[in-house]
Amino acid sequence: PQDNTPISTTDLVKYISKELGRVNIIFRLFFLEMLIKKIRPEMHKRLYQNLFLDNSNTMAKLNLKNPYETHEGMRFMIHGEK
Repeated sequence: PQDNTPISTTDLVKYISKELGRVNIIFRLFFLEMLIKKIRPEMHKRLYQNLFLDNSNTMAKLNLKNPYETHEGMRFMIHGEK
């Protein structure tokens, strides 16, 4: 299930990197991004925009609530639940 509040792909990468003890460097190649946007707008959308899934209706109907916040879930996924 999705988190109670959506997170960006960039934040997800940051959470995983932090839990792995790795430094991540996220940068954008603006020229390449603009070129793809002009030539292939749909490809640009898939590559450079965040994907949000809304399962709030399902969560409400099943009366579910996420037991963990995003950063906790990332920690458990990488290190296991203790």
